[in-house]
Amino acid sequence: MLDIDENIESQTGMYTAAVFAVMLMVLAITVVVVVMILYLVIKTVIIKRKQEFGVMKAIGYSTIQLMNQISISFLPIIITGVVIGGILGYFFTNPILSVLLSSAGVKRLDFIVHFPIILMVCVGILILAYIVSMFVSRKIKKISAYGLMAE
Repeated sequence: MLDIDENIESQTGMYTAAVFAVMLMVLAITVVVVVMILYLVIKTVIIKRKQEFGVMKAIGYSTIQLMNQISISFLPIIITGVVIGGILGYFFTNPILSVLLSSAGVKRLDFIVHFPIILMVCVGILILAYIVSMFVSRKIKKISAYGLMAE
């Protein structure tokens, strides 16, 4: 006896695994890009504003306060990018996957894209960006007013 549901599930299982692999690859690339861009931008900001940070430390700002100031200053840009990416991902996942899988004979996709999952990924990227920016901005610890005057 032939079970049609089992036959369809076994045939589509390969495509589901492929789509999951593509999703994980895109997520990994996104994480690497976010980390690299934040590293370069924050490192540049610290180099350009070294004297300003030295003066702020002399006035009484702590290293943690300056690290938070740098991290929070990037949040509007990061939030904007995450919101735009989340919206595009929510509405255009099926059309993009249709294009990617058209050579395999898949012409129309109706994957269910769960909004809470997209929201969790977006929040995860926000948290990752904040943690990376705090980690990279630790170089402020080495800046001191005395060191700047000695230069």
